[in-house]
Amino acid sequence: MSRPSLINAAKNCVAISVSESADSTYSNESMQSFVIDVVTNLLLTGKRVAYGGDLRNGGFSELMADAGYRQRGFSKEKAMIDQYLVYPLHKQVTAELVSSYKDSRVQLIKTDVENKENKSYLWSRALTRMRAQMAINTNARVIMGGKTMDYLGKMPGVMEEAKLTLKSDKPLYLIGCFEGAASQIIQAIEGHGFTYQDNHFHSTHDYIQFKYTYNQENQHQKISPQQDAQFFKDYGLERLSKNNGLTPEENRILFYTKNPSEALFHLFKGLRKVSTKK
Repeated sequence: MSRPSLINAAKNCVAISVSESADSTYSNESMQSFVIDVVTNLLLTGKRVAYGGDLRNGGFSELMADAGYRQRGFSKEKAMIDQYLVYPLHKQVTAELVSSYKDSRVQLIKTDVENKENKSYLWSRALTRMRAQMAINTNARVIMGGKTMDYLGKMPGVMEEAKLTLKSDKPLYLIGCFEGAASQIIQAIEGHGFTYQDNHFHSTHDYIQFKYTYNQENQHQKISPQQDAQFFKDYGLERLSKNNGLTPEENRILFYTKNPSEALFHLFKGLRKVSTKK
């Protein structure tokens, strides 16, 4: 896969939102290759990278750590990648694991959650807290792929991270070629609403029970795909473009191109323009 020419980017932190999507026409290996290209170019342009996920073998955290390890000779920074760990996963972190990730210039950031005694929807509350902290500590976010079923939060994780980023009016880049949650966000921004809530996961007993419990305890912030879709529609393409350095036409290329190299070019074009404004 070809890469865009390197840019003199400001030293800030770009969050990566990615997970496998069941409806993607690309293989997981193709998505992983693209993520490596994105992370490598971000590190080479002097940016810090942030990602929130688990530490399973072969996962995206490991991929990013590998990219950090390969680039460690090009930077004097002690850490180039911030790996956010949600409660309670960070309880599994060992000294050996911390040392291993440190060698790859990865800083493990543990996030906590209030009221651990209340076990109802604990995962959802913990994930929202972690994502909110990431939104504060990062300057831009790249969205690609993303689960729309079998997720643990109150909404698909990639969607929640996108929403938190837009609420802060920070640059957001929506790469649609790997489909999944990213394509759902694009669909909503274009004014067509969501369809993911109609898949079979949302009619399972476990999900229905979770949604009922969550909504009972969060009367003012209920789970509502319709309201979330309206948020993205109201935010709109014009405002997205104003903040991410791309024109509406260029954002639509990022939305709809099936060529990962073209998506990579427009991503870094936007990041370069945002960086030069600072």
